[in-house]
Amino acid sequence: MASSPEDLRKELITYAPARSRWLVYWMGCLLFVGLGVFLMVIGHEDERIFAAICLLVFGFALILLTRELLKPTVGIRIDEEGIHQAALLPGQSFDLRWDEIERVHFLEGRSLASVVVVPVNLESYYNRCSPFARYLGRINNELVGGPICFGGPIIPISSSELARLIQERLNP
Repeated sequence: MASSPEDLRKELITYAPARSRWLVYWMGCLLFVGLGVFLMVIGHEDERIFAAICLLVFGFALILLTRELLKPTVGIRIDEEGIHQAALLPGQSFDLRWDEIERVHFLEGRSLASVVVVPVNLESYYNRCSPFARYLGRINNELVGGPICFGGPIIPISSSELARLIQERLNP
């Protein structure tokens, strides 16, 4: 993350997920995949159902986490061009330029602050999304008033400072 106010104006935020956290998740998935293989080989018929579930669910998660560990991505970047997110699941990433953003508003919870981004043209945004991201975007739009929502512990600066910096970008 940038440290001086001048750097913050150029690149407001960069958040990269902690690799150590991904590694712990990866090891947990590997453990459950191993358990699934073990139960498939020596387990009884009812244990093999549990083993198949372990192999499917944790195997898929293991593939995604391996990809993330081998080729790490920046989670969220807010810079002079716009707001960008690289997601773990394919089709969940987005890039919105500032001129494509109608408004940004903030939701404050108990100890959680979320940023909600509303594109100028919702249908154009949805057309660029995967079907699953489109579905989640429509749900987010109904629940929080915008298809894109991120925040909570992933915002490395206070929500009020982030709100000020984003509003400066939207209304120069």
